[in-house]
Amino acid sequence: MPMTDIAAMNIWQRLLRYLIGILIGCVIVFLIFPDRDWLSWTPQKQLLARIRSGKLNYEAGVDRKLDCFQIHDADIQLLRIDGKIDFDKSLVHEEPKKYFLYRNNLSLIIALQDSIITVLDATDASKKANCDSISSRPSVSDQ
Repeated sequence: MPMTDIAAMNIWQRLLRYLIGILIGCVIVFLIFPDRDWLSWTPQKQLLARIRSGKLNYEAGVDRKLDCFQIHDADIQLLRIDGKIDFDKSLVHEEPKKYFLYRNNLSLIIALQDSIITVLDATDASKKANCDSISSRPSVSDQ
């Protein structure tokens, strides 16, 4: 293109060419790296990765509540793999930080310290047996 043609281009033509270049570049990157998790930088994904890889401990009394609700180790592992974090119910400004982890009707309140995950409370909304009185620990939403 001669120099006079470039100078004659208005801002919309330049912006369109720029955006087409960005689009072509993004398509090439997505084709080169198809298995990449593009949202791994979000807080939800970062915390879930820490929860999956950390060592799991139970606070005293939680095992009785797990038995009452008939929550098994396989259920907790599924929750660690497929669970979501509800940041509205979590206490992230305390030390240790407490997170509300849920999947379907099952929910856990966990405390995260380094690579150690401590289960503070557990509930199963589908099984409303009189299990809430077992744990003396207040729930995250009560504090």
